[in-house]
Amino acid sequence: MLQKRFNAGAHSAGAAPAMSTQTILDWLGGCLALVGAFLMASRTSYSGWAYPLYFASSLILLTFNLKARNGGQAFMQFGFLATNVLGIFRWL
Repeated sequence: MLQKRFNAGAHSAGAAPAMSTQTILDWLGGCLALVGAFLMASRTSYSGWAYPLYFASSLILLTFNLKARNGGQAFMQFGFLATNVLGIFRWL
């Protein structure tokens, strides 16, 4: 039974499985947030540029969570989005 399930997910000719839009949104949003956090933590003249990255991350993760019907997470990303707009106006 386990072997059957494993083989059911196998792809022909070693082709990589296609990434879903949800997976791309999830990873892209997380990666942008981490790069933004690194920029902010660096305390350099470039630190303010973390906010546009945070904004993009929040927008992407808001979209991801709305599609996934994660109401609480979507609400949190909406709050982060508003905070990031304030950061953009105050820092840049």
